[in-house]
Parts: sequence; C-alpha cells; structure tokens
Amino acid sequence: VSFVIKSILLYVIYFYQKFISKHKKYQCACHSRLGELSCSAHAVETLKHQPLLKAIKLIYHRSKKCRSLNQDFSYKQTYSQYGTLAVALVFATGCGGGGGDETTPTSNVTKVLSDTKDLNLSSLSKYTLTSTSNEVPATSTTIDLDKNQSDAVALMDENDTVILIGRKFDGDTTVDVSLRSSAYMMVLMHPDFAGRESNDPKELQRRIQAHPKFNTLVEKIKTAIKEHHPDPLDPIGNYEAFNVVQEITVDLKIEDLYVVQGGN
Repeated sequence: VSFVIKSILLYVIYFYQKFISKHKKYQCACHSRLGELSCSAHAVETLKHQPLLKAIKLIYHRSKKCRSLNQDFSYKQTYSQYGTLAVALVFATGCGGGGGDETTPTSNVTKVLSDTKDLNLSSLSKYTLTSTSNEVPATSTTIDLDKNQSDAVALMDENDTVILIGRKFDGDTTVDVSLRSSAYMMVLMHPDFAGRESNDPKELQRRIQAHPKFNTLVEKIKTAIKEHHPDPLDPIGNYEAFNVVQEITVDLKIEDLYVVQGGN
C-alpha cells in the first residue's frame, strides 16, 4: 500500500515539476529566499528515502515553513490563473510560492498532429486541446505555445479527463497528440523519472519507443479508450497499462541521458 501511495504522489509531483512549475508566476519561497531545495524537490527526496508516514509529516512541516515565508500567497489567485489542476498540484507539493520575476512568454503557432481515428470517440466538438497555458477546440489544427519552452498538450473530454497527451520539445513547431505520444508520456511520468531532467529528451523518447513492450503499452491504452475507460492514462485506474510501464522502466538503459535536478 505504501509503495502505491508513494508512486501516485511521485507521479503527480513529477508532472507538476515538468509541465506546471515553469508556468507559475512565482518561485518556491524556501528555494528562492533560503537557497534550499524547492518544496517539490524536497518532497521527491523525502518520499524516496523516508517511510511513508514520516515523509508525509516532513512534507507537511516543510509546507508550513514555505507558507510562513510568503504570507501573501493566495490559493484563490492561483486557482483563477491556473485552474483546479494547478491548485491540486501546489497542495500536493506543499509549495507556498514567493519570489521570482513575472515573465511574458512569446507565443508561437504550433501545429497539432492529433490521431483520434479508431478510438470510438464521439464528436470532437465535445473535446478540447489543452496545454499548461492555452486551450482550443479539439477540431483545431494549431495551438499557441511558447516556441522556446517544452510543454504538454492533452486531448481532454467534457469532464476534463485526459484522453491523449503529447509533449512539445523546446524549439519544436509541432506537437504529436496520439496513442504513441500518450504511451511515451505515461512512461515518462513514472516515479523513477521524478525530479530528473534529461540531457537529450528526444533520444530518451526514441529509446522508450524502441522498447519491445512499447507497442503493447500503446495497445493497452487504445483498448482502454475504446472501452470508454473513465481515465485511460491514470496509472492506478488503468493498472494493466501501468504494469507494462513498470516492465519498460526496469529495462531502460538511460542513465547517460539524465542528471539529477533540484529545481522548482
């Protein structure tokens, strides 16, 4: 049970670090003011090296410390700017914000290569393409994203469930939102990758997709979508797919592509 709970928490924290943190208009107060690990990085290290109950206690106390350094932080303001997902992730990592300069990204038109055929989806008019900074109808073929930033784009239904998800790499002008990109992202968000930044993300993608079990993972996700699974990319709900993810991560030889990050 502890392993499952830790895996879920690490999964959420990693997604936050990778795709939400850089779009916040503030930095972790403990990191920016004291030079310590950010709250999310602290949570990752604590969950990896401490028993579950002790880890939760330490993360809670770190959260209180961070918020005390920045009494002006407002969850209400964060909700209005970033939505429910961002607030949930901020609570999960215990980060109270503080410090950091507000920046305005340069938006660029990014072509969306979306693959929804043979998935038994209803009319695409009921879906949206959503990134961490923008949202357009699923029938659109482009979305405005910062060309110089990596990002995630998800095909979401009317219940805000992620059906497919893809990653846009730094400098790219296209993003693939398909079964294969979703399978890659599901592997990438495994707890083993939490708090780590790849030196060569495209090579990492190539190695993951070259794994003998990768096509099996794609088929597991496809089946879940066609059978109208309530959350096809959820690692706990779609346990058959996540079991394949576990097999893939055990076999991957990628240490040369990774460095440990202590960032936001």
